[in-house]
Amino acid sequence: MNERSELSGCAVYHSPFNRPLGIPYSFECAFTTARVGDSYHNIVLAVQESVGKLEETIGVPLEIGGLEGWEYSGRMFNLYMYSLTSRGRRAGQIRAVEVAGHLLGAYGVLTAETLRPVRPKNKRGLLYSWGYTPGPIYLRPVGGKEPPGQKVVSRNPIYAVEGIQDYVGEWALRIEGLVEKPLHLTLEDLYRMADEQRRADFHCVTGWSLKGKMWEGASLKETIKLARPKPGARWLAAVSSGGYTAVMPLDIALESGLLVLKLDGKPLTREMGAPLRLFVPELYGWKHVKWLTRLVLLEEYTDGYWEALAYHERGLAAAIERFKVRNLEIAERGELPEGARMLKPPGLR
Repeated sequence: MNERSELSGCAVYHSPFNRPLGIPYSFECAFTTARVGDSYHNIVLAVQESVGKLEETIGVPLEIGGLEGWEYSGRMFNLYMYSLTSRGRRAGQIRAVEVAGHLLGAYGVLTAETLRPVRPKNKRGLLYSWGYTPGPIYLRPVGGKEPPGQKVVSRNPIYAVEGIQDYVGEWALRIEGLVEKPLHLTLEDLYRMADEQRRADFHCVTGWSLKGKMWEGASLKETIKLARPKPGARWLAAVSSGGYTAVMPLDIALESGLLVLKLDGKPLTREMGAPLRLFVPELYGWKHVKWLTRLVLLEEYTDGYWEALAYHERGLAAAIERFKVRNLEIAERGELPEGARMLKPPGLR
């Protein structure tokens, strides 16, 4: 492989949904091509180049700290996480994603103290930019009955960025944003509307799947229809009671989404998102927000929590959309390169 990297642009965005979780700014750096071969050193060089251009773009000194983590996700993707500092203080984190000798891109978050407030340049919340960074890039489904890189498990591992949430007092779901009639629905309202059952699999982006679970609740499409979406609504942000947010295309969410109250005939447990969670079977599990309290219809895409940390805007499991694509060479092909293998950082146990 001809190993070379060519940075095409960097952009910094304000991510309003992430402010409660302490990461109000997200950034991404795109590559015309980024072939790193089997060299971890080449990955580090591409990250350094990205940080240098980011520093120049925002006018704030940035330094790469240590490697904070590495994951081999879905037996395909090497995810590298590095700390960022500015003037001796933590400034955020930068992540690089590699598959089969190519970088998909470099992405990360900045703390509130790192940037001075400026007026966004567009509806997506663009604050700073250099060169060319594309919008959401979708991949083609790969075919087959199961998404590649998944392993069937019998028990559901529990994840909660915001911590396990308690159901205390009155619970309600708000539907707002680009709607004619904002709604405030109680649990009693949702139980009255809960007339759908759907047997479907659940696919976690980390590589495990639950098979044939029975999900019961209210149709997301019919529920949102009550709020009368405005014509410009194209994205849906789902927000938990603890502030965690996932963002997804509205059309996919409406096509198959379910507001879940019961799983396998029993009310949701607290760990599984009681009293209410979202389920969209085509998408990876980080989109299926637990402890759901808000649905916000948006005109333009904005990052949710994991999207700010490199995960894909759409997250279609059948297309292996685990991570954002910011490599224009791969984007043109519409599919990931073959030959994925583990590329562990030297010296890491």
